[in-house]
Amino acid sequence: MNLSKQQTLTQATRKWPVYLPVAGIILFSLLYIIATLLYPGGSDIDRHAKGFNWLHNYWCELMASYSQSNQPNTARPLAISAMCVLAVSLALIWFFVPSHLPLSRPLQKFISLSGVLSMIILFLLFSYDHDKVINTASALGFTAILLTLAGLYRKRMFLLFALGVIGFLLGFLNTWLYYSGQRYYLPVVQKITFIFFLAWFVLLRLRNK
Repeated sequence: MNLSKQQTLTQATRKWPVYLPVAGIILFSLLYIIATLLYPGGSDIDRHAKGFNWLHNYWCELMASYSQSNQPNTARPLAISAMCVLAVSLALIWFFVPSHLPLSRPLQKFISLSGVLSMIILFLLFSYDHDKVINTASALGFTAILLTLAGLYRKRMFLLFALGVIGFLLGFLNTWLYYSGQRYYLPVVQKITFIFFLAWFVLLRLRNK
């Protein structure tokens, strides 16, 4: 192998931890959209509605065995596949990004551990209590995010820091709406939060490499 080919291979090897999770997030988004087209229908607002309603259906409903209209959920296999792709992609980001932050080594490892564990716990969403899984994964994920925000601030990446704070507040709003019973607008807020965080994770990975 000549020197130029070896350099190209080395560069490609160095880039995959950056671009693989970004590609995974894009793939998840495509699979998610396709899954919404396969959802039979029904929501908390209207059990007899047809198809997936972006204003009234939750993301997790795509992974349920039966739709809200009590039909076998044909979107489930694709939605679960999308979820697995996302969990692996975000776990890779949590594994690699903390080492680029100006924090102590133990703190970097703690961020990685918290972030990766939150993604591993999400895999239980398919077979265990929904609320317990979401609460545990969210607690670990938000811990990792808060510490990451501290690292971004120290690194003077103020735009990413500000976007992360907004995402964190949106996550808190989701939690408040859910547990306060004010759930009419929750499906919309959930999707806005999801899109916001996905964009933030992409920027986080691309800016810390």
